[in-house]
Amino acid sequence: MSIRGIGPSLAESIVVTRESLGSFSGPEDLLLIKGMGPGRVAKFKSSFSFSKDHAQQ
Repeated sequence: MSIRGIGPSLAESIVVTRESLGSFSGPEDLLLIKGMGPGRVAKFKSSFSFSKDHAQQ
């Protein structure tokens, strides 16, 4: 899926982070992504899916 405003470098960081951590449990997990700060989290959080099971993985 392509999200407007996320380029190849940030997309790769998202994939790498998700592969190492598993599903994101909430918007705060997006801050773990290299290149993703609070402003970007606020802008993109509605474009991501979050899993409540993350803490149990």
